[in-house]
Amino acid sequence: MEVKGVIPHISLELGKDLLDLMDDSKELSKRFINKLDIFCGASCIKELGFWVSPIVIKANLELEKNMYVIKINDKELGHGRVYLDKFLVIGPESVLKKIIENLEIEEIIIEEPVYNLPAMWLEDKYNIYLVEKEGVMVFDSISVIGMHLYEIIRSNLNMTVEFLTPLVVRTLINKKFNFSSKIFYKLFPELRLFSLNELTEILRNLVREGIPIKNLDLILGYVAEGLRYTKNIDLLTDYVRSKLALYISDMLARNKVIYVAEVKPTLEDIIWENLKKNNFDITNFLDSEICKNLLVSVKEFVEYAKSKNYLSKDYLPVIMTCFLGLRIYFKRIIEKEFPNVYVISYSEVFRGYKVEKIWTIDVNRDFK
Repeated sequence: MEVKGVIPHISLELGKDLLDLMDDSKELSKRFINKLDIFCGASCIKELGFWVSPIVIKANLELEKNMYVIKINDKELGHGRVYLDKFLVIGPESVLKKIIENLEIEEIIIEEPVYNLPAMWLEDKYNIYLVEKEGVMVFDSISVIGMHLYEIIRSNLNMTVEFLTPLVVRTLINKKFNFSSKIFYKLFPELRLFSLNELTEILRNLVREGIPIKNLDLILGYVAEGLRYTKNIDLLTDYVRSKLALYISDMLARNKVIYVAEVKPTLEDIIWENLKKNNFDITNFLDSEICKNLLVSVKEFVEYAKSKNYLSKDYLPVIMTCFLGLRIYFKRIIEKEFPNVYVISYSEVFRGYKVEKIWTIDVNRDFK
């Protein structure tokens, strides 16, 4: 649900030498706004299925003159340095050194701010096309900021979902169904008694764990189908996820194999009974000794998976629960300590994909 009184926003603060990007009278500023529209508008719609609110751009003279800072809801999530009269060249360090030698310049090799790859800044007086022939990537400064903004949005989905408000969901539905509620409810009659806030919460749950909502009509159909069995938001979320098993499996598998730590069935039973006893409120469980041991086991698994490269396609460790209903609660139990661990259930593995168990999550000291 939306939190009353909180208006989510993304801000971009610029140092003194970057203020031309805010000057509407300059062509560079117009190009910059267009870039932001591409990276933070069109790209978000394509990848996530919805757009984020306009970026608030403001000067911050306390920053270093070539520095920018990216914030969501006033929390700094990224920063970098760019030079408006230079291009960023990204490539293997050996190739960058060769370019420096060929051009007889004294540039310093750095880490670029978005993906931390070897890079260097090159003045625009040099022939960029000749440089690109060396097999490197070349970006202007405004593209660097745009890419960084997009990656911040994409990699902080817990905060990004705040932009998916009931109003945005209503707009998405209106566009999808030509502003006709008659068509909408004819297709999904089960949704008549389901509030917009509840629907928004399900969509947020999906996006929060990296599942885009661009196929909105498909997802709405699964929600309507799930409503025949339950009105619980969390169980409906996981019902929809089970129907999106192909997408989830493809997102996590490497060569059709998903490497997982399996939660021990006896531990699942303990967690489930505890949840039922507390009306599915995980607060009491989080303070329990069992939970503390569970987090130790997850930590052991994450370290093992990273050391052996038993990770997903996106380099995330994966934990599997046996039954669907427990999955979302298990994720919430561990997400504060381990936000980048993916949790799935067996029903989210599509046929043709293989699951390879590499670890067992248990509350005993002998975890493996």
